[in-house]
Amino acid sequence: MRHGDKLTKKQKKHIREMAAAAYEREMSAALDALFTAFQEWKRGGISPFALDEKIHHYHDGVARELYKQYATGHPDMAVLLALRRGTLQIEELNEDCRAFYQERLGRIRD
Repeated sequence: MRHGDKLTKKQKKHIREMAAAAYEREMSAALDALFTAFQEWKRGGISPFALDEKIHHYHDGVARELYKQYATGHPDMAVLLALRRGTLQIEELNEDCRAFYQERLGRIRD
């Protein structure tokens, strides 16, 4: 929700909570991929250098982008992006926040 929108404290809190849930889900998925790379390295499927490259890619790429989006951005935009990516479902939002996001998602899809 934009800075000019009048939101209740309850709505703001809910949006922050949903942004935090999306951040956790996306970070978990990224860490799962990294964990798989560690397992592959342990099995001898990739070299330690390849694993090191994956770690750097995770740290300098994925983790940094997620941090910028969720920790330094506006929670309302983070929720909107998470809805677009499917990280969050509209049904997870409180009813008093759904209409706001449904309207914006509709505009994006048109």
